[in-house]
Amino acid sequence: NVFNFPAANFLCWLRGFFAFCSSFQFIFMFSILYLLNKEDFHYEHHDRHRPRLLRYQNSALFISGWTYQLRRTRQGLLEFGGCFFVCGSGRQPIQRDKTVNDNYYLLTLAAIAKEIQQRSLPPECSVRIAAGLPLTSFGRDKPKFRDYLLRSGRPVNFKFEGVEYSITIEEVAIFPQGYAALMTETGLLQDEPSMLLMDLGGWTVDLMRIDNAIPAADTAHSLELGMIRCVDDIREQVRRETGLSLTDAQIENMLAGQPCTVSDVVRDIVNKQGRKYTEHLLSATMEAGFDLHAIPAVLLGGGASVV
Repeated sequence: NVFNFPAANFLCWLRGFFAFCSSFQFIFMFSILYLLNKEDFHYEHHDRHRPRLLRYQNSALFISGWTYQLRRTRQGLLEFGGCFFVCGSGRQPIQRDKTVNDNYYLLTLAAIAKEIQQRSLPPECSVRIAAGLPLTSFGRDKPKFRDYLLRSGRPVNFKFEGVEYSITIEEVAIFPQGYAALMTETGLLQDEPSMLLMDLGGWTVDLMRIDNAIPAADTAHSLELGMIRCVDDIREQVRRETGLSLTDAQIENMLAGQPCTVSDVVRDIVNKQGRKYTEHLLSATMEAGFDLHAIPAVLLGGGASVV
């Protein structure tokens, strides 16, 4: 007791100090949790932001979630601003305004890095982004979403899966969601005078008629019948009939006809509910004023392979 400080008080203070450190780490972690091209070092990036999936132009989809990471891993690891994030680790919550935090900016950086890897381009280059917004909020959110992705126009430095990138986003073009992706398939636009664009996302299904390769904006319509609704309804039905709780990945694999180790009873329930969802979606599309017997439909988005 050299400093005339009782040992019991010191131990109590020490416990309080470590409790404060643990609390601070917890609060700090969750305060930031509200965490695709041309040659000659130019490329264009076509990007659709989803609560469920993020697609970059030439590579596969990945789940549009991320978690704040205290310890380093390799696959899907994004390092930006001194923090580490693992991309593709879970579903993003529904977010009407994507500009309120950096979630979608971080996912866009990861998608750009994957596109650069796919094209074997140098990690230091300039980028033009073609992004999509939901049809019903396109006019309202276009200016601020463009500014959100463009930022300062200065090089953005980050590291993805161990590779350092320095990306300059030169331009951001915003299109109605789905049409940005359809622009990469020019043959589809040239072969038909009229077609229906159905963009099946996580939360909404965006509908719009295309006449002579030009979007008919007055026909834009959104249905809240995205794949999240389909998957959740299937999971609930399986739980009700069998007591089993399936994962999103299991349900999506079965809907796509891919292998999954479950009983035939469970598979039959999943396929039956999937047919019900498809019938409901097509019926709602007809009720919205689109005659599927008269014009061809082009299905895009994460749910297209299922329907």
